[in-house]
Amino acid sequence: MSTKMNSDAPMTVCRGSIVHAAYRKPEIADHAGNPLEEALPPMLTTDQLILRLQHFPDFSESIRKANDEVRYLAIQNSMRFFVPLDIHIDLYRRLTNASVVASAISSLANSHRAILNRVERANSMCKTL
Repeated sequence: MSTKMNSDAPMTVCRGSIVHAAYRKPEIADHAGNPLEEALPPMLTTDQLILRLQHFPDFSESIRKANDEVRYLAIQNSMRFFVPLDIHIDLYRRLTNASVVASAISSLANSHRAILNRVERANSMCKTL
């Protein structure tokens, strides 16, 4: 029993979403020409990162006078409070840098494979002479 896959059929994704890459000119000339790095969004500034990470739950003064059960729920909601610290910003920068380094390593590995293939072809041509 064989099933043929239709390459024109839309791909089914169970989780997440498909995003078409938007390529941009990289800030650093060394990253130019690498589609993996050119498709990455620009790094956030420290202020942008803080604004995106911080979370302050809604609070109303009327909750102070509410019954115990409602106040308990408000306390649970306050556990989602988050203010980014320097370590969070450092982690963001390290992860961003790690993705760029991983991309560079992948590019180097591809270049190395291409060189090995050329050497192998040259050696095989020499053997036939």
